[in-house]
Amino acid sequence: RLYSFWRSSAAYRVRIALNLKHIEYELVPKHLAQGEHRLEEYLAANPQGLVPALEHRGMVFTQSLAIIEYLDETHPAPPLLPADALGRARVRALAYDIACEIHPLNNLRVLRYLVHDLKLSEEDKNRWYRHWVETGLEVVERQLAESTQGVTRQEMGREAFLRTVWDWKEVSGGTITRQLRRLGASCDWSRERFTMDEGLSRAVLKVFVDLYK
Repeated sequence: RLYSFWRSSAAYRVRIALNLKHIEYELVPKHLAQGEHRLEEYLAANPQGLVPALEHRGMVFTQSLAIIEYLDETHPAPPLLPADALGRARVRALAYDIACEIHPLNNLRVLRYLVHDLKLSEEDKNRWYRHWVETGLEVVERQLAESTQGVTRQEMGREAFLRTVWDWKEVSGGTITRQLRRLGASCDWSRERFTMDEGLSRAVLKVFVDLYK
């Protein structure tokens, strides 16, 4: 049983792990914006009052990365971490950059504290949010620029990079779609497209260039 909230990126990463491993689970939504995570019934199971929380074998596990590693150890196939120690350390570092350096500064309770307790304006709150997301992701992007073999994006070249993208799509491209279907999303699935599909990639490029400008 997974306690979750659809807007929580921490809960989202646990759902990704569950789906990658094809683990069946019961989804129990807790609407953070409506305070459902602060109800006594939930706090009795999870005193932290946050999501995600995984209930399994009479225990309640918290913290998304701890849950994911528990899933990886109890359901080893397919593995979520590389086989070698160096690769595992690198993946964990990237995950911690997101979960420990960027995410905590910008979650709902922090943003609410900035506005309600410190009396920051909506504009100042958004400046706070953008600053920590941008500076954090800049670090992550610099780290991702180097592959595990020490090959930079420039050294890899465009053709090799595109092959890597399509290889990824074959393995993991349907993960988000499967999650949305399980959550009951009522999308028009006949119109599903991959951003690199012919006819769509140019539109995506134009949007990103416009956003950059």
